Amino acid sequence: MASISGVGNNLLDSILPTYGKPRVKTPIWNESQHMFITDQYTSAAGNTYYLGVRFSDRFVTILHIGLYHSWTYINDVEVYAFDEHERTLIGKTTIDTYYNEEVVRSTTENLLQNYIEGQMKLNGSRIDHEQLKNQVKGLVDKSYYSLLEDSNTAKRLEAVKPLLLPNK
Repeated sequence: MASISGVGNNLLDSILPTYGKPRVKTPIWNESQHMFITDQYTSAAGNTYYLGVRFSDRFVTILHIGLYHSWTYINDVEVYAFDEHERTLIGKTTIDTYYNEEVVRSTTENLLQNYIEGQMKLNGSRIDHEQLKNQVKGLVDKSYYSLLEDSNTAKRLEAVKPLLLPNK
């Protein structure tokens, strides 16, 4: 087996074990979707289900995803805000459709915008809807960063670690 400079065999074996050996249960970073894959399981019918976790410094998005035969399906989108070190659900919707990243983005934007508008009404504040829409789009864009290229992830990872650890 070829060795990777700077990576010991024990670490590599725990991340990418040989066939028949257990893998250390850590969240899986999916660079192409810019999200973590967690709580993955396969049903008796052979369908795979998992949660996709995407986050920024202001909110966390959890996607309920299923892989059925040759297509990917999105069931639910949940958005959480941070309350110090805890998360608070601020919006959830069921979309039950084929996975489409534009649908996921627009659903996330709508949930965030509705939450912010509701909070502003409660506070008696007003804001231009177009300005808010642009700000929310910018917030959602920030949740699509690359973990591999972002040097400021340690604080954010610590905040969402409970979401990334496998359920027992």
